[in-house]
Amino acid sequence: APLYADYKAKRAPLYADYKAKRAPLYADYEAKRDSLDADYKAKRAPLDAEILAYIRKYIPDCAWDGKELVFGAKP
Repeated sequence: APLYADYKAKRAPLYADYKAKRAPLYADYEAKRDSLDADYKAKRAPLDAEILAYIRKYIPDCAWDGKELVFGAKP
């Protein structure tokens, strides 16, 4: 138990320093990720609509449930 207490005492300031340095980096990462994700979704939406239109036109007995094709179903 005394070794673990010593370890925790030495680790605490190092971990606090790590968290302080990581916070702005992680915030920057999240901001960049959110921007890229929004751009991806904006570009993907028209492609999804085009694919769905094709499916409805050429495969009438097939429906799209948002994730996969459902054969034998009426859209």
